[in-house]
Amino acid sequence: AMGVGAAAFAEEKARAEETTPEALAFETNTEMEPTEPAAQPWLEPDDEMPPVDEEERNRTSDKAVSDVVGDLTLDLDEPEEKAPETESQAPELPPVAAEEPVSHIRSEREVAQTAAIDGKLKLAQAFVGLGALKEARELLAEVREKGTAQQREHAKFLEERRKGVRIALGIEYDGSAFCGWQIQPDMPSVQAMLEGAVGRFLAAPASVICAGRTDTGVHATHQVVSLDTEVVRPERNWVRGVNTHLPPTVAVLWARAVPDEFHARFDATARTYEYWLYNHAVRSPVYEKRAGWVWRPLDVDLMRRGAECLLGTHDFSSFRAAECQAKTPVRTIESLEIVRKGRLVGLRITANAFLHHMVRNIVGTLVYVGTGRERPEWVREVLEARSRAVAAPTFSPDGLYLTGVRYPGVDIPQSGMSPFGFDD
Repeated sequence: AMGVGAAAFAEEKARAEETTPEALAFETNTEMEPTEPAAQPWLEPDDEMPPVDEEERNRTSDKAVSDVVGDLTLDLDEPEEKAPETESQAPELPPVAAEEPVSHIRSEREVAQTAAIDGKLKLAQAFVGLGALKEARELLAEVREKGTAQQREHAKFLEERRKGVRIALGIEYDGSAFCGWQIQPDMPSVQAMLEGAVGRFLAAPASVICAGRTDTGVHATHQVVSLDTEVVRPERNWVRGVNTHLPPTVAVLWARAVPDEFHARFDATARTYEYWLYNHAVRSPVYEKRAGWVWRPLDVDLMRRGAECLLGTHDFSSFRAAECQAKTPVRTIESLEIVRKGRLVGLRITANAFLHHMVRNIVGTLVYVGTGRERPEWVREVLEARSRAVAAPTFSPDGLYLTGVRYPGVDIPQSGMSPFGFDD
């Protein structure tokens, strides 16, 4: 056994020490001689691989690379051929022209015109509510011409809204019992009292429009109102019927049917006020709330001289209340008269319109002149100053009366009585 093992070990050692041509080439770093390719055991003898032609192999490799590169390169000189459409592909949509108008979308101009007509409709509706039918009809005519079908239908409704007749009433009242003409929350007013009485007379709600809104404590012998009603009554019935529902401090003096276009406020071209002063050293209970009181003697001639500069058209800012809402302080005074009747001194002033507290501020300024506190020329200085701060204080409302409203071409009374006989 030991002999067989030694022999095997010697044979393995001799095989490991044997130097092969490949090992020799690796160690000396020299090229090896080409050797014959090894036989392929899976090929039959007739199917052995033919020898490789190097030039042919290079040409084949170059052509393959060229074909691959050609597939990836786009020829920009020629349009790309499109694949034929198949049923599964979606049809191409036609281009949409952005500039082409669409019929159901309104232009900006049409939208603006519609908005403008809506504004005219609202204004016309306000005029109808105020009884200014002439102004309303002018606006509605434009709506019918330029408005949409819906706007024209609205205009037709407004035109047919008012039916019946328009009535003008002449009103007299003692203002000392009221907070003024206009309706005030939880306070007595002439307007609320009159509308309530007319409503009961007609058995329907009533709304009236006056010629001029008087302040708290101011009286009237010729206030004019207008109203619309579907109830037709004789004019004399209006006076008796409405007065039945009024307190002793308010009365209807006359009633007239007037044209549909008549408006008690807007159609008035002039208004007349009278202010009465009780000029005596001791106050009078009889004239309490009926006349203003001045205990110093008044020089009527000085007052007349001071009043001369107020005639005509001027900026009356110096005689305007701070809370006045008039758009302009410019007014035109047609006449200003001053008379004395015993202990009473009366001023009568007519103008196209009056600012808030304008008459009472003028009276206060002229009283300063009449008592000698200021010169007659001082009135012009006050007028030209256009500042309320330089004028005299506002006189009390007790002696102020609305006595006339002028309506040219309208067959209604133009004035009421003077409370203390100005012209007597």
